[in-house]
Amino acid sequence: MRAEEIMRQMAYSLDQTEAIDILREYVEVEDLTDEDYQTLHEVALQLLQRGYIEAGEYLWLQLYHHTQRPEYALALAELYYKYQSLDTALLWLQQIPTAGLSPSLDQAKSYLSAEIYQAKGQGRAALKELNQLIRTYPRYYPAYALALEIHHDLGNSKDVETFLYTIETYFSDEMDIAEFKTLQVQYLLAQETINFPAIYDILESDAYPQDDAEALYLAAEVYVMAENYLLAEAKVDQSIALQPNYVDAHLLRLEIYQALENLSGIETELTWLTRTLPMDEPEVLTLVDIADEFALFTPELGALFEDHLLLMEDVEQLYSYLKLYVRQVGQIGDTNQAERLLHQVAPEQLTEGQLQYLLARLYKGTQRSEQAVDSYAYALSELLAEPSLVLELGELYIQQGEVAKAKDLLEQFNGTDYETEPLAQKIQEVERK
Repeated sequence: MRAEEIMRQMAYSLDQTEAIDILREYVEVEDLTDEDYQTLHEVALQLLQRGYIEAGEYLWLQLYHHTQRPEYALALAELYYKYQSLDTALLWLQQIPTAGLSPSLDQAKSYLSAEIYQAKGQGRAALKELNQLIRTYPRYYPAYALALEIHHDLGNSKDVETFLYTIETYFSDEMDIAEFKTLQVQYLLAQETINFPAIYDILESDAYPQDDAEALYLAAEVYVMAENYLLAEAKVDQSIALQPNYVDAHLLRLEIYQALENLSGIETELTWLTRTLPMDEPEVLTLVDIADEFALFTPELGALFEDHLLLMEDVEQLYSYLKLYVRQVGQIGDTNQAERLLHQVAPEQLTEGQLQYLLARLYKGTQRSEQAVDSYAYALSELLAEPSLVLELGELYIQQGEVAKAKDLLEQFNGTDYETEPLAQKIQEVERK
């Protein structure tokens, strides 16, 4: 039995069901040898590389059923961990005995257990596994690196400092330089008082990686914090050159362009991010705010914004962004679609007075004056707490040549919390002409 022969047959399988049927011919037979088992294990690994996950899983399940060997239970645990079936992964680790394992298998078992606990958000359980692993195998570097990461995530600053020192002192030949240097910077950034000179020493040292997109992104973040935007721009440009679809780096570059008031750069990043970000990402609102600030709102961004609005749960935030949406759509968008969207918002998220006020502003921006007046009047009858409400309705009356109505409105609400002084000035200007 040879792995190449089995994989050659797999090349003709149309799907995983056919692949499993082919595998049955090899595993459901008597008298498989140790060499056969090793061959089938290699086949399982190759199947995963081809994306045949179910076929690889089937093969390892059969191998474990035939042999009860711990390496196949570990392979299954790694498979389930990789595809986020964390509880199933732990169950398979429990099939592995605690005694009689080779050092490499024992290390892999304990390390994977810690990774699973970390992924489940159980950092302390992960550290318990790692501490035992380090006591048993004090020269096993991956355990120190993972423990450092977890201590950092948990905010255990003293433990982070200890592990940083230990790794740099005893594992300089084994450590991932990029990962280690970025962790050093992250540790210093997490301190109550940030020691920027110490961070600059790390960033500017020959050891700091210049070929790692995440490390360069972190450097750019540091320079943004220090308001050194030109150097931040250079670092984030390098990061994106290495990893063109790095969304966080594009978001950071947008922030840098905003600080530098680089309009062409802002427009380029807004276009890219609008086409890339999923509608449920909170950063969509970052794009909206910046586009609004620099008058770069586009119909494409408007469509993404609409989808995001319907997912928002914070009532106050939703109302605030609906006002922005109505103002922008009135200038560049489909106002009929905007009206439909406003009516889609759940009643518990928007009062009728708020809805009518938003519709009034939409109608006003599209010259639907009569509808705007009716909606403003309804919102005003609800005494909606919008300071500019009286002013906006009064302006509309003036535009329609109904100054008397504007004066009646002013008289009715003068001395209230509504903004009336600007309306009084506008009426005086009209009467002087």
